[in-house]
Amino acid sequence: MIPDSLKQLLSHVDGHQRATWEGRDVALFNMAWGEMVISLQGAQVLHFQPTGDTGWLWVTPTPQALPGAIRGGIPLCWPWFADERYADESPERNGPFHGLARHAMWRLDAVDDHAEGIEVHLSPEECLHSQLTARVVIQANAQRLNVEIISENIGDA
Repeated sequence: MIPDSLKQLLSHVDGHQRATWEGRDVALFNMAWGEMVISLQGAQVLHFQPTGDTGWLWVTPTPQALPGAIRGGIPLCWPWFADERYADESPERNGPFHGLARHAMWRLDAVDDHAEGIEVHLSPEECLHSQLTARVVIQANAQRLNVEIISENIGDA
């Protein structure tokens, strides 16, 4: 289900553009193949709906106040899932529930738009971890949605 306020924003988009939803920066895609919404807080896909289909994802109609995370969609839990007790012994260990990426701001590095679909590349605006880097690639078309996180160890281990 897509919240009415987000559906309203999407209805004014032809192609792709950035907007603000509930105080958050989002990237809106209203294309021939379907619709997609990505929150730039957490690089989180909030909505995906191929043309002629129903939405594939659920998202809360009213997200937590900033800097709280958005419930629903496809959250990016990186570099750990659940409580930080399960993280490694790095200095970043005392981080938020479900990792560092979920609350971080991400930037759109590239949007490759073609007739069959779209490929969106994102990276964090700031360094999230002293020994790891992350990038996200989202591919979408009328038949599928693929979210890939690429993690690289830049430390000594």
